[in-house]
Parts: sequence; structure tokens; C-alpha cells
Amino acid sequence: MTTKFAARMLPLPLLAAAAALLLLVGTACGGAGEPAAPSAENTAPATTAPQMAGGAAATAVPSPTEAPAMQMESGDIEKFTVMVTTQGNELFNSKYAAGENNLWHRMAQVWLVGGSLQDGSLVLDPATGIASKWEIVDDGLAWEFTIRPGIQFHNGEELDVNDVAFMANWSITEEAAGVSTVRIAREITSREITGPDTFKYTFREPLAFFGAAVSEVDNTAIGTVISKDYWASLPLGQTIENCTPIEVCQQAEAFEENPDPGLPGPFKVMSHRYEEEILYERFEDYFLRQERPFPFQSLSLRVVPELSTRVAALQAGEVDIIEADNTVVGQIQDAGGRIVYAPESVHIWINANGCDRETDNDGLPIMCHDLRVRQALDYAIDKTKIQAL
Repeated sequence: MTTKFAARMLPLPLLAAAAALLLLVGTACGGAGEPAAPSAENTAPATTAPQMAGGAAATAVPSPTEAPAMQMESGDIEKFTVMVTTQGNELFNSKYAAGENNLWHRMAQVWLVGGSLQDGSLVLDPATGIASKWEIVDDGLAWEFTIRPGIQFHNGEELDVNDVAFMANWSITEEAAGVSTVRIAREITSREITGPDTFKYTFREPLAFFGAAVSEVDNTAIGTVISKDYWASLPLGQTIENCTPIEVCQQAEAFEENPDPGLPGPFKVMSHRYEEEILYERFEDYFLRQERPFPFQSLSLRVVPELSTRVAALQAGEVDIIEADNTVVGQIQDAGGRIVYAPESVHIWINANGCDRETDNDGLPIMCHDLRVRQALDYAIDKTKIQAL
């Protein structure tokens, strides 16, 4: 199975490459700036998009304060535009964020555990995340992270262990929207600050994959961090059902209206029109600015569901990368574009939810509590046939 993107190619760092992992990428020539030669490992998109045909008007939510204009650097492209079919629910609050590889998060966020491209593979990297070090302690039951100094939020405040603790207690709970987050939350027995720059998660049993789950290599926003002080400064809004603590939950609405001051990533959120466009501007004080320079000043992520509209925009040089499919390869290539393929895989597995319980709420036996039943299901289901279909 393959997915396809069409784009003008530029050398970009891991952050964009990780977001486009397992995708088919195609590129088109022309546009605002002359593209640099594509890199085999670091490639991604860039510029402006046409108005969505027949698209419903969305409410713009601009940042209340405009950042000073950035100075162009040699080789900079002023604007880089990406068109996709969807961006999930577009919530910057990781407790409720879901969908589509969290591309919108990747532009504005930093993960607890970083990642990098090494020999063509994504690997965990202590040089690129919030944690400069991590280790498994307490006989394998706990993960302890050392928080890197010097990472700034977009409001200029420095990220510290208190911000990590805030997100650990607010976001990674059974109230979260993501199934992966809920499953991890159920295994946590304690979350604690263990030193001036260290934080520890302890689990019921060893959780070997936790480091990857809170990394930028993973497909979730579990490992992202926002400013505790900025969140606390926000006005209270409506109460969120099934959400605790209430006083923290009531600030979620205000945070979504203007999340930017509390984010630490490579781009600032300048405006957000839901299901239409998120406009970013490069954050010059991003702690990996030298390692991940991003050769464009601003980035536009646009939601354009119609494939024909995306292809037309690419052909006209109004956009730098689009999500595409096999039916339009010829149109892209005829217009001088380039298609780049990356492998995808289909993974089939059985979710044995609730099988840890012997009985249901009515006291009736739950069959799959018996390990032999779960093993029988695993053997009996024809996964190859499911994959082929």
C-alpha cells in the first residue's frame, strides 16, 4: 500500500521528514523560489495555495500579538505551502489531539525524546529532544528523564522540569482522547519530579517501548510539552465533561484560541482557520536552529480535500507539496513534477480490550481472559486475507 505526495523538493531536517514517513512523495517545479537539490534523506515541501473550491468559511483565530518581521537569510524562501486532505482534529492540546501523524504538532512542538535520521532510519536521539538523557531505573519499572536547559517557549520563557510534570499529569491520563495514551496512562503508578532537572515515570510492569512512545519518531503527541505558566495565565472557560482537574480543564478552550506562546517548537502559530489553514512563522530561538535551519520563513498547512484542486495548484506553481495518488502521476510528471516513493506497510493485530478482567459489569465471564482463547483467536484469524482485502 502506498500514499502519494507531489511537491517541490528542498533539503529539510528530520522534523519534516518524520512527518512524511511512510508516504509516497512527488514534486513539482516552479514557484516562489528556486529549489535546492533534493537530499536523499531530508526532503519535504513549500509555498502558496489556491482558495479551496466550495470550501466552507472558517473562523480565523489570529495570534493576539504579531511577532516582528524576520530578516531573510541567504537562500531563504519566503513561504512554503503544503496541501493535504485532512489534519486530524487540529488541537494543539495533546490530551485531545488526534489524527494524521500530528503534522500540525510537529511544526510547533518539541518531544520529550528526540529523533534523527541515521543511515536512512529514524532513531531515538538525546541531542534533539527535551530530554538530554534517559535511563530505565528501579529494576526496569521506571523511566527517568534529564531535562535539557536552554529550550525556550515562544513567549521567551525557558522550559523546565515543572512543564514536563504539568503535561505528564494533565495529558497522559485515562481521560485522553487517544487510545495509545489511555493504555499507557493505565500502566503508570507514579509521576514525580526527582531532582532540579529530572522527572520519573513508574509503571506496574516494565514498559520497554515508553521511550519511543514519547518521542518524535512515534506517531502521537504523547511526548510533547507546553508551558505550565502560560496555561495558568489563561482565563477560565467552559467546563469540559469528564475532565479533571476542573480548573485546568477550563483553560483548554483559551489555550486552543492562542496556543503559540506556550509552545517550544521550530515554528510559531500565527493564525489558525480550522479545516482550512494553519499559518506558521519560523521561530528564530528554536534550540535546534543550527541543526534544523528550515530554509523558509513561513509555512502554510492547508486542508484541501479535492484531489483535482490540489493537482491544479501544484501545476500552477501555487503550492510546493500535495497529497496525491496513483491516478494523477501522469498529470504531475507532464507538468514537470517529480514523484518520490516511500514504502508503507499494513500491520494486522488483535486488540484484546478488557481481557484482563475475569467478568464483565454484569458478572458474566469474559472468554478472552483465558490466554488459550486469545492464542486461538490469533491463529484462527486469517490476517493475510484481511491485508489482501
